[in-house]
Amino acid sequence: MHLVFLNQYYPPDAAPTGVMLEAVVERLAEQGHEVTVICAQGGYAGGERKEVIGDQSSVLGEENCSGASPTVAFSSDFQPVPLHHQPSTLNHQLSPTSQLIHILRVPATQFGRGSAIHKLIDYASFYLMVAWKLAMLRPRPDRVVALTTPPYLSVLTRLISKFQGADHAHWVMDLYPDVMVAHGMLSEGSWKHRLLAGIAGWGFGGKRCKTVLTLGPDMAERVARVICSGVSATVASSSASQTLHHQPSTLPPARPSCDSVGEYEVAVATVAFNSQLSPDPQFPTVQWVPLWGGDSERVVGKQYSTGSASVASSSDSQPSSFPDHQHSTLNSQLSSTLRAQRGWHDGELVVMYSGNMGLGHRFGEFLEASLQSCSGTSATVADISDSNDQPIRFVFYGGGKRRVEIENFISQHPDCRVELHDYAPAEELSAHLLSADVHLASLDAAWSGTMVPSKLQGIFAVGRPVIFVGCSQSSIGRWVTESGGGWVVEPGDVSGLLAALGEARDREIRNARGQTAGQFAASHFDKATNARRVAAIFTR
Repeated sequence: MHLVFLNQYYPPDAAPTGVMLEAVVERLAEQGHEVTVICAQGGYAGGERKEVIGDQSSVLGEENCSGASPTVAFSSDFQPVPLHHQPSTLNHQLSPTSQLIHILRVPATQFGRGSAIHKLIDYASFYLMVAWKLAMLRPRPDRVVALTTPPYLSVLTRLISKFQGADHAHWVMDLYPDVMVAHGMLSEGSWKHRLLAGIAGWGFGGKRCKTVLTLGPDMAERVARVICSGVSATVASSSASQTLHHQPSTLPPARPSCDSVGEYEVAVATVAFNSQLSPDPQFPTVQWVPLWGGDSERVVGKQYSTGSASVASSSDSQPSSFPDHQHSTLNSQLSSTLRAQRGWHDGELVVMYSGNMGLGHRFGEFLEASLQSCSGTSATVADISDSNDQPIRFVFYGGGKRRVEIENFISQHPDCRVELHDYAPAEELSAHLLSADVHLASLDAAWSGTMVPSKLQGIFAVGRPVIFVGCSQSSIGRWVTESGGGWVVEPGDVSGLLAALGEARDREIRNARGQTAGQFAASHFDKATNARRVAAIFTR
């Protein structure tokens, strides 16, 4: 099968969409499928390519992308299915699996992400070049799969795939125009919103659309709502045989609140639930597979100095391959070393927010909790333990448009135990995540289902619990609850957050939740497993 993937970015660019796509492309090639990726020449983060011949490039060996997983060497013992066309000269020089992968980088403007006009120009030039490259592509593809960078790439995919005689599928990582509504760029229900929603639904629709893959259950429900405007659709998890059959007329309208997500879920469950239902052949199945953490987030595969010695392990092993006591010892060494370097003491509870501080995240609850815990004014904190015996240190690592909120808080409350730092270096990401006792995550209710941040995957992978401020019915909220790997606090509930922090002070409770988090990551967020799931969905 010849599959063509369309996305603006692909490694060595550091954009997460491209990094995740790379893992799936490798799995497809291992299975004998021919894969062509059409992406832009311009880099997301200025990554340099090792080898470029014409508009076809290949990354040889291993190459680290800033903040992303490294390119993994292809399996040398795989024998691909013979193809009916002759591979290029470049591909003859690579491993058998690599011969099935073609990376076509098209020229496009590179004004950057500094303004909306610049982004629109970059997007438009990319659309035009992709349309031309895809229309002229030989051999013809069997299936064209669009990601969501840039937005509305699905529309181009549906149009050009028909010209090529192929069907199409979609991997949704950001849902438009819902993201624009959450961002405040559009008013929900306005004529612009309805127009853009109709365009999005058209791109995902048609008899030739085989599937729409999303990142989590709440996103799958939103996408189904888009597709279900007047038709039926099926929502399914890749790990279960049961399906939910949606009747659009019975579903309540989407609202930017936690309650609306819960009402939607109840409506879906009560209208019809039948494990024997099969997808309507006229309309696509909406499915979800969680993303996975980067290789740099694993404990294994890295080498860190522990003062007197170095700790090292194989990069090809999973954390579960270690005996429990050895893995626990390794974690303890990495954590203690970095904590000592940062001046954090064992007698304090370190809670960490690490990652993007974008508009979709919430920080007010964390800052208010830090203010109450350091002042001792909260009865909840005072009743749980003496703050002088185990003070709480709030640390924030990362950047984004909402970072200024933390900067302002620190300047106004210099006596509070709150720290703000830049992103942690990629080479020490595992040790960085391990250095915290508990991690913080958040997502504003308006953004639930429009995106599914992958922060949880990295935290769970290193066996740390998380306190999530967001809707309990969001994907992250459901996973935290299902796993038992942390606490879910509804937006605005500072008392609930303080209660969670109080429980987190208990080392046994904290360690137990961290252990279940690690187990959940191994079974739900494993890179090899989930990449194979995605590959299987796109080749059905």
